[in-house]
Amino acid sequence: MVDLDLLARRARRVSEVARLRVATRMAPAALVFTIAGAVIAGALTPRVVIASAVLMALVVVLRWRSRTAGNGATAGLIAGAAPIATVFVVRALCGPDSIGECGVYCSAIGFAAGAIVTALHAKSLRSNSGWLAAAVTAVAAIAVGCAGLGLGVAVAVGTVLLAGVFAGWGVSRALAAS
Repeated sequence: MVDLDLLARRARRVSEVARLRVATRMAPAALVFTIAGAVIAGALTPRVVIASAVLMALVVVLRWRSRTAGNGATAGLIAGAAPIATVFVVRALCGPDSIGECGVYCSAIGFAAGAIVTALHAKSLRSNSGWLAAAVTAVAAIAVGCAGLGLGVAVAVGTVLLAGVFAGWGVSRALAAS
């Protein structure tokens, strides 16, 4: 006789392993943020390492949880990349001691990136959980990249990026309703 309970347990285990494999495919993207954070900080500091570990775990868990949350994690990584790239441009133009300018420019770019990325990903972020996943992932990515600039800059840029994400959310909801 075939034990149906045993077959069901095996099928669930195979399914969970496959979902975990798919979820971990995006984890190397978090390593890019780790490298960027270490370069910005000048060294691989404990703050960068801890923020990177949180970002990597967050991306894997969200992608494992559901497709919508996984799409939100991907959108959040894209939105978080723009302000971090801005740090490199500002430092190249203004010099290494330009933390104030970095904060201002990163905040402006962060708001725009949050709004644009979430508006562009409106179809893949169907539910509020997708939007929340995008917002949390973007802020975690900012925390990794801006850890070397100080907590104040990271909080300011993360807050403005969240405002951009929710502005994009509001625009896409308004357009969908009309």
